[in-house]
Amino acid sequence: MVFVCSSTDPNKKKNTEDGCPFQMSFKRDAVDQVWNLMTPKSCLMHTCEVASGKRRKLNAKDLERVAPFISHNIVGVSVSISDAFDGGNIEYVRTEEDVVYLKIKADPFTELEQTNHMQYFSFRSRVNAEKDQKLTYVIQNAGECSFPAGWPEYKVFYSTNRTTWRRVLDTSYDAEQGHLRWSFHHSKVPLRDSVHFCYYPPYSYDRHLDLIAKCQSADGAIVKSIGNTLDGRELECITCGYGPMKAWIIHRQHPGKFFQSC
Repeated sequence: MVFVCSSTDPNKKKNTEDGCPFQMSFKRDAVDQVWNLMTPKSCLMHTCEVASGKRRKLNAKDLERVAPFISHNIVGVSVSISDAFDGGNIEYVRTEEDVVYLKIKADPFTELEQTNHMQYFSFRSRVNAEKDQKLTYVIQNAGECSFPAGWPEYKVFYSTNRTTWRRVLDTSYDAEQGHLRWSFHHSKVPLRDSVHFCYYPPYSYDRHLDLIAKCQSADGAIVKSIGNTLDGRELECITCGYGPMKAWIIHRQHPGKFFQSC
């Protein structure tokens, strides 16, 4: 099922689709969910058109069910926040003027430490605007994370191609409020309208599988599975070398540590 959201703009006095190039597929049991890409202040009427061609006016109950990662609080600008990808982690809270408020989602509960760790974040922000737009991002619960002492002097990573990563140099941390804040200049140029932000550059499961494949094809290396993770993924054991002495190398990436530190 595909929804196309539109609105009636009182200023233009005609039905428009300002900043609404988005189409979203939903499962049939989510037919009543819609995307609200316009602010109440700039709209008189919200409508929803489904693939069947039916068109109806949205009520307040519909708007309450809007996907929480979508906002449109800037006239002429639509902002889409998404973490629906491998390693993605963020929760959209709200948008006020040109400030997007977010929260980091907690990791699964750990039996050993009896806690839900929380530090890593990774999300995509897509901005559709008539002109260049500078937005400020604020992570509200940074002070509640597992290692808040790591925020001072920290700089957020960003990328427009998910290959080359750079730092957002104006990143700042307010210890009193527990807010992590940074700004980014979004351009109309397609290469900069969609930007990925993260705590540290992600190492996807696909990259892990590529590494395992290289090990398997290497001379003198043997790859075997010794079990499964809690997510159902395989735990691989790579054996290489010869001799009577055996050495186990076990690796686990800690949140916030760069790769060479582990």
